[in-house]
Amino acid sequence: MSRAPELAVLNRVDVKTVLAVDLNEDYQGNVAAIVQKCCYDDDFIDGNSPLAFIILGYRSCSGCDAWQAMNADPRAKLEHCLQVLESARWFDNLAALQEWIATADTALQWYGHESRWRTFRGEVMALEHGGDRPGWID
Repeated sequence: MSRAPELAVLNRVDVKTVLAVDLNEDYQGNVAAIVQKCCYDDDFIDGNSPLAFIILGYRSCSGCDAWQAMNADPRAKLEHCLQVLESARWFDNLAALQEWIATADTALQWYGHESRWRTFRGEVMALEHGGDRPGWID
């Protein structure tokens, strides 16, 4: 199982994972991710598609880890994924997301002190629109 199984579920409902970085690289921790809504018009995913920043915790214990606690209840897992989307920080476009990521405000948050936050921040800042190379948004 992925450290963030919620991302696999979101991908199935056309919320594409643009970037995901394990902030801790440990048995338990957090994954920081950028996801993008897909749309079904001629532009499919254009340069102004909404993007979201999310943090997903993993593997603390069966009583604390939200995904493990739901065991075999598919409805609960779908509702959890909906809550992830509703609690995400949404941005109208890549420029707005990158502007926010670059602020001191993110470095002062609890996740800004995690061991791999700088890696995540650098990868977000390197994202570009177009092309077919990894890290490019269609």
